[in-house]
Amino acid sequence: PDVSAAVAQWPWRGGLEPSGERPVAPLPASAIEGTIPPELTGTFYRVGPGRVRVGKDRYAHWFDGDGFISAVELDGATNSARAGARMVRTDRVVKQEKAGGDNAGIAVRGAWTQANSIFANLANFPTNPANTSPLFHAGKLLVLCEGGCPIEVDPKTLETKGPCVFGPDLPMGFSAHAKKDPSDGALYTWGLAQPPAIGLKVAKISAGGAVQKVVTLPLQSMEMVLVHDCAMSQDHLVFMIPPWKLAPGNMAGALAGTSSFGHAFDWQEGVGAWLVVMRKSDLSVVHAKEIPSMSTYHFAGAYEADGKLHILSNRLIGTRRDLEKN
Repeated sequence: PDVSAAVAQWPWRGGLEPSGERPVAPLPASAIEGTIPPELTGTFYRVGPGRVRVGKDRYAHWFDGDGFISAVELDGATNSARAGARMVRTDRVVKQEKAGGDNAGIAVRGAWTQANSIFANLANFPTNPANTSPLFHAGKLLVLCEGGCPIEVDPKTLETKGPCVFGPDLPMGFSAHAKKDPSDGALYTWGLAQPPAIGLKVAKISAGGAVQKVVTLPLQSMEMVLVHDCAMSQDHLVFMIPPWKLAPGNMAGALAGTSSFGHAFDWQEGVGAWLVVMRKSDLSVVHAKEIPSMSTYHFAGAYEADGKLHILSNRLIGTRRDLEKN
């Protein structure tokens, strides 16, 4: 009753409540107004957090929300539609259910959220919520998040098939916004290096799913950083890394599990951002240099013209201290 009253008062709060699952099924004719253009025939997939609390225990950040995939299938030939939505059944969702579900409190550790039991945090790396974006690659529908490897989902039923590992040498994490080259189908991804190494790796995966190359992304120091997105042009990948870092002094607690990873990151005043430009052909580094301090986590794209590389970055301007708190 208290949740219903809160949503009734402020409807936007309903978007933060656990989502209900719906098997993929035809929609009634009354749900369609007018005629579906033939050009829209196909399926539209979306991924996002499906719940940000377990019972009465809320996650410390909605970035830890458990993944939820929805699909809307349009058929212009028959003027019909199908739709459905399912939770992505990650290992963390299964562990939560085995621990007692909504009545168990938070049973597994997230990037920002500590489990209720200290023993579930100690020496355990944050779990993968699989909650950011969908991608088709090598004939598979994948749900992406930098918290772990992609999760394969059935494109027709949205049932979870399980983790998809393209090769043993890939980064521990898989980018939430991996870039697929429209010209040859190659996929570029990046993420934290496999322990005990510290740093970031960039990988190139063929259209068929074969790992072609994995290299180290050059950084300013051995500190952990967050690289959520990159810009891709015809021939290059561009990484802009803001000075939002997990300093060595905070790393021990985060790795041991005594503090959360997300809250261990700090904005480093007076430190510039870091720019890395790589060739897509062989992942060699063209530029690696410090640029004026800025905060950016998404890109609108990149292109090459008149012998220059142009980058469209969503740059946040202004004081960072309050904005970067979490």
